[in-house]
Amino acid sequence: MREALEELGLREETGLLKLTTLYPLPKELIKGYLEKALMVLIVEEGESYLEENIRALCADMEPRLIPKFYGKLTDHIPFQGELTPDIVLNAICKVKNIEYESPISIKYEELCKESAEITSKRTITFCPGCPHRASYWCILQAIKQNGGRGIVTGDVGCYTLGVSYHDIVSTKQCMGASIGVAHGLGKLSRFGLEEPAIAVIGDSTFYHAGIPGLINCVYNSSDVTVIILDNNATAMTGFQPHPGTGMGSTGKTAPRVPIEDVCRGVGARDVRVLDPFEVRESIRNIYECMTTQGVHVIIFRRECALLVNRRKAEEDILYSIDQEKCGGTKCKICSEQFNCPACTWEVDKAKIDEVQCNGCGVCATLCPYKAIYEVRAE
Repeated sequence: MREALEELGLREETGLLKLTTLYPLPKELIKGYLEKALMVLIVEEGESYLEENIRALCADMEPRLIPKFYGKLTDHIPFQGELTPDIVLNAICKVKNIEYESPISIKYEELCKESAEITSKRTITFCPGCPHRASYWCILQAIKQNGGRGIVTGDVGCYTLGVSYHDIVSTKQCMGASIGVAHGLGKLSRFGLEEPAIAVIGDSTFYHAGIPGLINCVYNSSDVTVIILDNNATAMTGFQPHPGTGMGSTGKTAPRVPIEDVCRGVGARDVRVLDPFEVRESIRNIYECMTTQGVHVIIFRRECALLVNRRKAEEDILYSIDQEKCGGTKCKICSEQFNCPACTWEVDKAKIDEVQCNGCGVCATLCPYKAIYEVRAE
């Protein structure tokens, strides 16, 4: 915002209020600024939370003191995408009726388009080395082996990104809903639904809200495969401990409650603990479970990549690509299908970014040309 105002030479005549507390809102502070303003441009990411609530503050103000508001609700600020100085600058120009020509040259825009054509096309994805990517890859391959039949129900966590990973996740409602929805789908065979139901839920979410759903599956004899992604972390919200980490909320050692014990304790008889990086074994087990009646639980256990990165040693194992063996544009399994951010593209061959590479080695397992090999970081 400040950069945009300075570019337009409006910094001195424009007030700027940056809020650090959004809930509860500092109402009196905001009203003090509103009473001095004729026009207010509200710049915020995500939804129009501030704009709506600040407008509501004006309900008990004198009409003559209420400024005119601009923001997402007036289409001056977009709801999606990154907020750049140019976007804010153009919004200010619209509000103030100022003519402005962007300094970004036509040549620069042409170069951006050319770069987009040779860059691997990716959706929002997991961290390099994330075990969830391998888990979803294995689920995807098992479904393909089953003729494309299989409905995956999602839950709330890092693994919610499965919604955009080859569109593999079909549903996402709230914490714990994955197992409940899959349980319902597992009872619909009598009505002609022939697709296996697969629930995906994280370790922390399972402890928090997934256990009742699993009990329902067991109690009602549902045909369902429950896949629990155990990365030993509540990664999405800051790595708070959960009952499976062996650590309490104060940081002290606490009794560990193994997920497999909980599952067996509520009556699940088929409980399997697997490593998602063992791709072939994982695919075989998923396929076996999803094509067999009854309640099946697969626990994919592999530590969160961010935890692994925190204690990386100097002699880390990384991976590289033999350009002579690489299948190039006719393959792209590592970069576009497996979709690892460390697997990049250089002209017509794949390349591994050593800065991002986590050393998980799954790409080497998947490469049909055996072009990816292990190296030791110096």
